[in-house]
Amino acid sequence: MKNTYRVILIGLAVLGVVYASTEPEKKTEEAWKYKPIDLCQFPVSMEVGHFIQLKECHKRKINLVQVDCESIGKDHGDFPCYKGSDVIEVRANFPAIFNASIIKSDGGEDMLKEVNLYWENGINTIQGTGDWEELKLCLDAWNVEIWKSGGTIGTVDVGEITIGVRPPDDTEKDVQATSQKEVKPVRIREDGVQPLEEAPSETVPAPKEEGDVGRPSV
Repeated sequence: MKNTYRVILIGLAVLGVVYASTEPEKKTEEAWKYKPIDLCQFPVSMEVGHFIQLKECHKRKINLVQVDCESIGKDHGDFPCYKGSDVIEVRANFPAIFNASIIKSDGGEDMLKEVNLYWENGINTIQGTGDWEELKLCLDAWNVEIWKSGGTIGTVDVGEITIGVRPPDDTEKDVQATSQKEVKPVRIREDGVQPLEEAPSETVPAPKEEGDVGRPSV
């Protein structure tokens, strides 16, 4: 009987150990943490200057080719006549006004006697929205003395063009804003060419600066 009682006690002790080992662990209480609250808000500002970029300036070039003198507003007495142009892509964060000048160099000083450097349709301004915008720069030459090429036949470097840019003044800002509002849609022919006579007449070119070369009246 004593042995039986002893076996029962041992059995109960073993069950107690097993139960204690299978009981879920008590979770440790988490420490109290503070959370931040929004106290105030204020703006951040920065000074932004004028930004202007001309795409691939090193690839820009005007190649003069011989044309009929009548096509540039001249007559047979101005033979030989030449014309060339190049489209430049520019972007800026301000409305910009461009000017251009040419310096004759090498054979150009001898051969180029009369030239006219101008922006096609008189447009030398961009809106400055930050997107790429195009301007077309043209060069006419007449009474060219090609016999002074020094015996060179082929491509000859005759000058260098410099393009300048500036923001408009207060008066020009008003004129530019008005012209952009009143400009009419331009009709494009089926061949994709914009007729010169149909160009928007409302566009007002910027006043000429020193170094600008104006287009002669036809």
